[in-house]
Amino acid sequence: MSSKNGRDEQAKQEFWFPEAKEGYAVGEVLHHDHDRDNLQVLLKTSSGAKTLNFHASVAKPINPPNLDGVEDNTQLMHLHEPSLLHNLRCRYQKDLIYTYTGYIMIAINPYKMLGCYSDDKMAAYRGKSIGVLPPHLYAMADR
Repeated sequence: MSSKNGRDEQAKQEFWFPEAKEGYAVGEVLHHDHDRDNLQVLLKTSSGAKTLNFHASVAKPINPPNLDGVEDNTQLMHLHEPSLLHNLRCRYQKDLIYTYTGYIMIAINPYKMLGCYSDDKMAAYRGKSIGVLPPHLYAMADR
């Protein structure tokens, strides 16, 4: 089936690509030159979209949206730098500053007071294995 612009309709191929200002940005593959293994990409950034060329080796797969904001990065289908940073960004935007990567905890300074510290919260984590409750400093302190 052909679309209005003459191209065959197909699912968009989107990947993470390096971007100078944001680190990584999502890009839609417009064309793949198989001879040179180069991709023509519509890169979507906060300042707008632009068409750029990349070698296919720098394209990193995007995780499905249902994995955005998972508590443990090891739950990500594709675990690489852009997907890890995206997951941390999703959690940070919800004031979830602690994220596990296995038994390692990543903490991001929120630069504001959060109501996630209390004696009750500390007691809730006491004696619990990592992963039973959402990521928190108290889980690591009780190890």
